[in-house]
Amino acid sequence: MANRNDFKLLHAKCIQIYENVLASLKINKTSLNSLTDIEKARYGFYYLILQTLTDDNEIGEFTDMICDTEFNSRFFDKRDSDEGIDAAYFDNEHFQIVLFNFKYRENFSADREQNINEFISASKFFNAISTGNTMHLRGKIKKVADEINSRLDSNQIWTILYYYATNENITLSSDHPNVKSFAEEYDIEFKGFGLNEIVEATSIRPQNIDASFCVKKGAALTYEEDEMSSDKSYIVKMTLPELIRITCNDSNLRNDANKEGDDSLIKAHVDLNVLFDNVRGFILRSKFNDNIIKSLSDEPQRFFYYNNGITIIAKDIKSSESRIGGKWNFSISDFQVVNGGQTLRSIHKFNQDDEKNMVNKLNKAHVLVRFLRISDDNLRNKIGEFTNSQNAISLSDLRSLRSEQILLEQFLETHGIQYFRKKGDFKDSKSYRYSIGKERLGQLLLSTMNKRPEVATNKKKEIFDSLYEELFISNEKLLSKETVDLIFDYQNIESFYRRSRYSGSVQKNMYIAYLRYCLSETTIDVLVPQFEDFLQNYMKNNPKDQSASRFLIMTSFKDAIDLEFKIK
Repeated sequence: MANRNDFKLLHAKCIQIYENVLASLKINKTSLNSLTDIEKARYGFYYLILQTLTDDNEIGEFTDMICDTEFNSRFFDKRDSDEGIDAAYFDNEHFQIVLFNFKYRENFSADREQNINEFISASKFFNAISTGNTMHLRGKIKKVADEINSRLDSNQIWTILYYYATNENITLSSDHPNVKSFAEEYDIEFKGFGLNEIVEATSIRPQNIDASFCVKKGAALTYEEDEMSSDKSYIVKMTLPELIRITCNDSNLRNDANKEGDDSLIKAHVDLNVLFDNVRGFILRSKFNDNIIKSLSDEPQRFFYYNNGITIIAKDIKSSESRIGGKWNFSISDFQVVNGGQTLRSIHKFNQDDEKNMVNKLNKAHVLVRFLRISDDNLRNKIGEFTNSQNAISLSDLRSLRSEQILLEQFLETHGIQYFRKKGDFKDSKSYRYSIGKERLGQLLLSTMNKRPEVATNKKKEIFDSLYEELFISNEKLLSKETVDLIFDYQNIESFYRRSRYSGSVQKNMYIAYLRYCLSETTIDVLVPQFEDFLQNYMKNNPKDQSASRFLIMTSFKDAIDLEFKIK
């Protein structure tokens, strides 16, 4: 259960996020610099939740998602009503429309529950969606409503998730009668997200974790890389109560092998430090977690068959034979779960859902756990990458463990740039001049150093596959001032478009970045109008009933740009 200190830590983190957002967006408004800490934390909270619950990492994209009236009024002088929807995100990969209602409380109360009345304040908006009548809506929220209706009217099946995100201690349950009625009326899925969920999803405070356990002799196999090696690894058939114990946040329980199946495990929580090296955090919108919990509930004795297992890497593993009971005693030091993080969190969640689950379900279930004694950090990262590559996970996330990505993160940090190497990669409070995700940087490198802006936005997967070697490994300019300058140029391009009369996009940003890279003496305020005029004339001279975004990915358009701007 989250406590007052978690509330205070979240508050401080949100203030720091706000400061980084303001620096990143380059909005120079005295009123935004003089906000109270509560107001800063409230807006920082928006960004923290969006980074946690969406698949994006870019501050500019989060900004575009936010519909909140007060936010847009203060930041951009746009005062259209948000109709109870504070942000909207379209997940085109999973066909999900994700809507958010944010509430940030000033004071902590251990007994405060999310307010049902504020949750249903969006009924007018949902009514507009259900009837298809959005004529009374204005500004950004109307655009969101129209986009939702266009997706719902298509042949594809879309689902709507509605997150009620607050910093309150008790989360509103989806089983609440009023919540169920509201969700059924508008055909949406409700998700309460409070302080406990936020702490679980964002608090990464790496500390060395140790544990002890014992297993029957027949339940463990030994592996050695070669006969002379002192590094022994083990494959263990482990009961789920024992797995809960060695990964819980109580160090006394972790190191007491006699507590297997003990009642004290019923309220145990996973220690998030064991997941620090995991490729991905808890994917909160994934159905995969529900399937794990369903198999535990329906067929716990067959869980071993249905699950791929867990991989744990430890700096040291010691084993000894017990003289009593035919068992092996193990102690593991400084260990991390590098594969199976979702399985582990789902098991812990199932244990916490009902105190009867420990005896009735979990005691019947086993899982395969690999304990690998690895001291080489590079090998640890490779194991995390390769073991996760056997599951449904993006190449982008897999690459996040590579040594060149870690070096890049460290290099950019020295220049005041926060590099989002992996999802949920929240750092200690620190001021940054700009923040950029690895996908966006890959697109930027492809557009500029590789001079291919026309493919940067529609080859996102290739950036971390066939193009990864030349962009991130053999690229001698990667860890150089040239990369730093590219990133800050991109920040200035975003800022210019946001202030200008032109409609910006990632595609346009990549072209301007390309032009700036090739024509370093020409400033952004000169390049953008020239580019926009050329684009409009090109579209008029090439009438194909296509949008600007279609022209921007054509090789013929890029060739025309090179000719117009005299780029060889």
